[in-house]
Amino acid sequence: QAGIWAVKTSAGIILIDSLHDYMVEDEIVNGMKKLGLDPAKIKYMLITHAHGDHYFGNSVFKREGATFIAHRDTAGMMKSHLGIEMKRRQGYFKQRQYDPAEVKLVLPDVTFDSKMTLTLGGRTIELIYIGAGQNPGDTLVYFPKERVIFTGGP
Repeated sequence: QAGIWAVKTSAGIILIDSLHDYMVEDEIVNGMKKLGLDPAKIKYMLITHAHGDHYFGNSVFKREGATFIAHRDTAGMMKSHLGIEMKRRQGYFKQRQYDPAEVKLVLPDVTFDSKMTLTLGGRTIELIYIGAGQNPGDTLVYFPKERVIFTGGP
């Protein structure tokens, strides 16, 4: 089963990285509903880097009204490397019997350069860029109160 990181606050939901495709994301949205979470309350989708398995499912969450946030280099790579990412994922598409033509590129609504702080429903989340790791734009998602950091890639 696919999974996605979600942070529920009193003012809405923050998600980290959509996954491969709209079928998986539809499963996640339906799973949220079964847990009593309203997908319409998704406020932010944070994209940690520009690999297709972290953003190809964006269209489902855009449909739900999410605002997408990523580092400016991630946004640039999403545009310039879309063909490369589509080619890399052909085995996945075939395995899932998924038509790659269904992938809709949804770019970030908001980009940042080095750091961005979000506060939603009393929760603070910091998006931090310390330099290219696996890719230019690799973003760390830090939860200061919990002292937890999320990294999107290996």
